[in-house]
Amino acid sequence: MSQPKKNTDPDDPSRSGFAETFAKGPRTPLRGLVPGRRVWKTVLGLPVVAGVGVGAVALVSLGAAHVRFGDDQARPATRTDAPKDPVSAPESPVAVNTPEIMALARCGKDQVKVTARPGSTSYTPDGKPAIHLAFTHTSGAAGSGRDCRVDLGRRATHVEVEDSHGAHVWSPTDCPGRYGTSRWTRLVKGSPLGLVVHWDRRRSKPHCALASPGTVAAGMYRIHASTDVGSADASLVLKPKPVGAWPLDERSGAADTAGAHDGIATGVAWGAGPGGAAEFDGVSSQITTRGSVPDAGPGRGFTVSAWVYLDTGRPDDFATAVSQDSGDVSGFFLQYSGADHRWAFSNAGARSLSSSAPTERRWTHLVGVYVANGSQLRLYVDGKYQGTETATQPITESGPLVIGRAIVDGKQTDFFRGAIKDVQVFDAALTTEQVYALGQ
Repeated sequence: MSQPKKNTDPDDPSRSGFAETFAKGPRTPLRGLVPGRRVWKTVLGLPVVAGVGVGAVALVSLGAAHVRFGDDQARPATRTDAPKDPVSAPESPVAVNTPEIMALARCGKDQVKVTARPGSTSYTPDGKPAIHLAFTHTSGAAGSGRDCRVDLGRRATHVEVEDSHGAHVWSPTDCPGRYGTSRWTRLVKGSPLGLVVHWDRRRSKPHCALASPGTVAAGMYRIHASTDVGSADASLVLKPKPVGAWPLDERSGAADTAGAHDGIATGVAWGAGPGGAAEFDGVSSQITTRGSVPDAGPGRGFTVSAWVYLDTGRPDDFATAVSQDSGDVSGFFLQYSGADHRWAFSNAGARSLSSSAPTERRWTHLVGVYVANGSQLRLYVDGKYQGTETATQPITESGPLVIGRAIVDGKQTDFFRGAIKDVQVFDAALTTEQVYALGQ
């Protein structure tokens, strides 16, 4: 049996503590809250310079009832002397800067709890992240349970998005324009206030400087919010965009929901697997796509992923979840290796193995990454890097993607027994961070 190699991938999160660090809670105070350092003012998120990105914010009263955030139908706030943000959308009329509000005492830090969360923990390639802030009156010191006022304007509330390395990515007030005025609002005990900031996934730079064109890369991002009455942190995931995707459920069948490579299914039991996934019998079940995917020609890297539920009953047999027909032998194999009793990402000349044996009858996320520069085969299991092998025979040809079997010596073999779902292919070698995001 081949022995798994020691983890030497410099991009591996287990070496840097990336996944653990990213999952931790509050960070150090935001840049700009230290005297002499820059301040990323934000939050009543407004348009930034054209081509840089747009930040939209909704100021809402949450109350005790269910509230829908981010209503696109803007309604004017009740009596305000603050400039109206053209992309603000109050969920319901909220008074701002009225004489009655200005007569209230300011809320203290001991009276307010600030929380932050993304609208979703992960976003598909077409999803636009929404950042939700909530301000809750917690009474605080004795006698302080009365209504108070809190400033939710850009001068007092700051939001910033950073990448996993702590580098500034976006802030809706990098180009604040005329929307830096205060927005004093009544905060009532038992009726939280909500603020919603919409990010268009583009970068921004301070002082309206032009940012790099295009959207940010897939990966992990931190949200940092700091206000006059408290601070909060959150995180979100942007998933990479596949060139082919096969959910393999009863509704989609063998259809490619991301591209134009629908599959032809043989002997597949739709909806029969755990959770309604496609079931493969280990004898003849297979799905073959129309046309080549991925484009695995010379110098081209790619990534393939799948959720698998192995039920071999024969531990010494190979079971291939995904492969690519390429002449007499598959161009690559994402599989269970019966020779090693490990998960594997392989080609004819090398095999990258998991660090431990698979657990049968359990859903497992497998990702194989082919790095063309150096002909490297990288394997990830459940988002964790397993190892890298150098392919002695670089992958230089393309062919149809095959789900459920492989080809060796010109013959169909290594049929998968169990269930497979959510097969995806990417036309680039994903980074470790992007692979982690893929499984979220």
